[in-house]
This record gives sequence, structure tokens and C-alpha cells, in this order.
Amino acid sequence: MDIYFHVAGIQYINPELMISQEVETLETECVGFARMLCAAYHYFRFSGRPGQIAAITSVGGTRGTGAIASYSAGKKFGQTYIEALAQLAHIQKVNVKFTDIRPGWIRTPLELDELDYPINMTMSYAVPQILKAIVDKKRVAVIDWRWRGVYYLWRRIPRYIWERMTPPICSKAPESEVQKNAELEITTI
Repeated sequence: MDIYFHVAGIQYINPELMISQEVETLETECVGFARMLCAAYHYFRFSGRPGQIAAITSVGGTRGTGAIASYSAGKKFGQTYIEALAQLAHIQKVNVKFTDIRPGWIRTPLELDELDYPINMTMSYAVPQILKAIVDKKRVAVIDWRWRGVYYLWRRIPRYIWERMTPPICSKAPESEVQKNAELEITTI
């Protein structure tokens, strides 16, 4: 293997914080991510072969977003995990390069219809940019120029303001339905 390319994710719009959806997201975004990148890292370390580990994280990992809390936290986990592995590779003198690909929203078959925002990207638009970032061995690549602007701005919003913002993705469900669903989940745990 020369390149390990990790593309996996799951996202629920979950302002009700349904526990099963949060756990499913975190199992994919954190546990699955760590297992697969760890296996790839071990391959390069113990084979002595040079290589590259590239992974799709997301601009969604830039800041915590209430209605997709586990998704944004999971993507931040991925970014931090790649950074930690890059440091470890340096310490252990493992000849592996890392590419953290942070796209904005990409229209995929799994994407929900209600997430149709003007800056959504199509697969045919985003994939060539992602592949170029891998070939160029960029350490971090935010896909595309519009999302680089969003990423730049999000990072500069003070926490006090960010926590009081209501992004469009944060729709509010009726409280009675939220309470009913939460009670049902708690009783099944």
C-alpha cells in the first residue's frame, strides 16, 4: 500500500440529542476513524515502506454545532487524531505523510434534502480538488475557496458569540416530541 485514503462518516441532524444517533455517529467518526488510521499507521511503521495517510474530516470540525453535536465533535476528533499521528510519525521516524481534507458540504446520496444551501458542492466539483490535495501531499486542505472563507471566519468568531448563534441547520423540534423521544431512549438504555 502506498496511500491509505479514509472516507467514512455519518451525520444526523439531531437537535433532540437522541442518544442512539449520537452514539452511532461517534462510533463511526471516532472509533472507526481511529481503528482504520491506526491500522494504516502500523502498516507503514512496521513495513518500513514510505506512504501517505489521507482522511476526509470536514470544516464541520472547526466549531461545535448544536444540531450536529456528535458530527462536529467527531470531525474535530479526526483532525486532532491526524495531528497526533503526524507528531508520532516524526518522533518514531516513520516515513508517512498525512493529508487532512476538510471539505464543506458535498451533495452525496446520503445528504439530506433540507441541507440544500447555496454553497453545497457537487461530487464532480469536489472530488478533483480532493484528489489534487492528496497528490500534492498537502498537510491540510480546505475544499473549496468559498469554504476556505467560511472556515476562516468561523475560527475568528469569539466563543461567546458562537454559542449564541443559531446556524440554519439548528431547527428546533416541538418540546413535547423531544421529551417523548428522550424518555423512550432513556428507558431503552
